[in-house]
Amino acid sequence: MPSLLTALLALLLPVLLAGCGTNSPAPLDARGHNLIKVTTAADFQAGEKEALTVNSEIGNGAVELADDATEGVFTSVEYKVDDFDHMTATWNASEPEGTSVEIMARARMAGTKEYEDWFSWGVFSLSGRSASCTRDVDEYLVDGTVERVQFRAILRREDGGSPSPVLRQMTFSTKGDSTRIAYEEEPLATLPNRVLIPAPAYSQEIRDPLIADSICSPTTVSVMLNSRDPALEVLPEELALPSYDDYYGWGNWAFSTSALGWYGYEAYNQYADRDILLQELAHGRVCGLSCRYTPKANHSTLPRLTGSWGNTPGHLMAVIGYEYADDVIDDNHLYFFAADSYSEADETCYRRYKWTELDPVWYTRILYIAADAPEEGADTTGIRHLDCAVTQESDHVYRLSQAGKDVDLAQFTWDKLRIPSRGTLAYTIEGVEAGPPKKSDHSVVYPEAVRALANQTFFYTGISTDSSGAVTLDAPAALKSAGVPAGETRAITIYAMSNNGATYIGKIEAQAN
Repeated sequence: MPSLLTALLALLLPVLLAGCGTNSPAPLDARGHNLIKVTTAADFQAGEKEALTVNSEIGNGAVELADDATEGVFTSVEYKVDDFDHMTATWNASEPEGTSVEIMARARMAGTKEYEDWFSWGVFSLSGRSASCTRDVDEYLVDGTVERVQFRAILRREDGGSPSPVLRQMTFSTKGDSTRIAYEEEPLATLPNRVLIPAPAYSQEIRDPLIADSICSPTTVSVMLNSRDPALEVLPEELALPSYDDYYGWGNWAFSTSALGWYGYEAYNQYADRDILLQELAHGRVCGLSCRYTPKANHSTLPRLTGSWGNTPGHLMAVIGYEYADDVIDDNHLYFFAADSYSEADETCYRRYKWTELDPVWYTRILYIAADAPEEGADTTGIRHLDCAVTQESDHVYRLSQAGKDVDLAQFTWDKLRIPSRGTLAYTIEGVEAGPPKKSDHSVVYPEAVRALANQTFFYTGISTDSSGAVTLDAPAALKSAGVPAGETRAITIYAMSNNGATYIGKIEAQAN
C-alpha cells in the first residue's frame, strides 16, 4: 500500500540526488503531507547504513543486518516538512527470536543548523520485553517551528549467526496548526452509502482478569488481524502480552499497530480525519480509532457517545463500517459501526455511533490503518500456535510436550508482564460458549457477525502450574462448574499464552462429576 508521497519521492529521488555527494543527499520535500513513509528500496538506499543491507525482494524494499552483525543503524535523508507539534511513528518488521527494532526521529528548527536530540519510540521485540524510553511514549512533542526532520532505525540481534530482524517500513505522521491531513493511499472516487465489513467482536472485559481493563488497543488490533485473515485466530491476550510496554503498559499506539507488522502487513498510525476513515472502510479495511467517551449526558470531563457502555478517559475501538441513514449524505445522517471492546460481553460489542458524537470523542485523531494483505515476500513472525501432546501424570496434573520436548510452565503466570516466557493460562470446554449475538440497550444486531476462536468461553480460574512445570486443573470439577451434566465427557482445551509470542495448546478429556 505505497503512499502517493512515497511514489512521488521515488520518481524525484534520482533528480534530487544528482550532483550531490552520496554522504549528504539533498533533503526531500514532504511539505503538504502529514504522512511520511520510508518503505522502498530507493528510500533505504538513499540513507546512511551501518552494518545493514538493502533487500529489494521483500515487498517494495527492506533492510536487514549484514552477515554476522549484531547491530545495524539506518539513518534517513532529511525531509523538509510543514511545522508540527506532534509526531507519531509506526514500523513494520519481522522479528525472529532474540531480535529487536528501535525507531527514532529528530527535528531541526527554523533559523538553526543543529538538530534536536534523537527521540526514541523504544525498543520493540516479539520475544523479549519491549519498553518505550520517555514519558511521552506515543508522540514526539516539539517546541518551536520545525523545518526539517530525519529518521533512524536500529536493528539488533543477540547472535550474529541467527536470523536478522527485517525492517520493511517506518512511517511518521505529524499534527499541528500548519499540517494538512491528506489521504496518501489510492482514493475511491465514489463511496458507497453503506459499508459493513465482516469482523469479529471481542469484549476485553471478559479476558484475563489481571489485564482485561487495559488491553483495548491490542484487542482492537486482534479484530483488525482476524477480519483480514480469519485463519489467524489471534486471541486478544496472546497479542497483548508481547506488545506490552514495560514503561507504559498497553496505551502505546506504536507498539500496538507495529504488531500488525509481525504478520507481514503494512500498517501505520496517522493523524486522520473523517474522509480518511470513510476511505479506509470503503476499501473494506477495519481500522482502529483512539477515543474517550461516556454514555451519560453532562459529564464533567468526557464527551457523550450515545450507545456506549461506560466511562473511559482513553480507549481504542475497531471501526468496521458506516452508513448514511435514509441515504441522506450529510454529517447529521452519518453513523459508524464499531466492534467496541469496552462491553460486558462479546455479543454486545457491535455498536452504531452517530458521527456528530463520534467526532469530538475522537480527540487524538489517531487512526490505526493496515493493508488488505501481507506484503509480498515478507516473513511472518506473529504469534505461534503450538499444538502439544498432553500426558496425565496424576489426578489433576497434566504435562504438555511440544515436538517431543516437555514444556516448562513453572511459575508461568507469576509476574508475566516483566519476566520473559511467562503468560496467561486459560481453558475452554467443548460445547460451552457464548450465545449468538443479541441486542442490548447499547449494542446493535450485526447480521454479518463473525464467530471466531476468541468468542468461545475462556476460563481463567482453577488452572495453574506446579513447581515441575506441569499444569494443574481439577477437570471434572471444572466441567461441573460450567454446567456440564454429571457423567458426561467433554474435551477441555488448555491454552498457555506466553509473552514471547508462543501459545501452547493441548487437549484433554474429562468426565463431569
